[in-house]
Amino acid sequence: MRHAHAVKYAAGIAILAVAAICGESFAQGTPDPNSAPQTYREDPGWAKLTEGRKWCAVSAVDIDRDGKSVWVFD
Repeated sequence: MRHAHAVKYAAGIAILAVAAICGESFAQGTPDPNSAPQTYREDPGWAKLTEGRKWCAVSAVDIDRDGKSVWVFD
């Protein structure tokens, strides 16, 4: 009985070792996801409100029937 447990234990360690080796070589073959060029541009002044308006909570958002306009209610 002890021999069977030792064989299962050794087989488990061998499987984990193979998985670790294969996983490491696979990870080295994939490109870095952060190496792509930055295609976005920052627009820090995009959110300008009209005179006298303040940012507040939004109570509803809906898409217009035209499919292009967005209605925001506060």
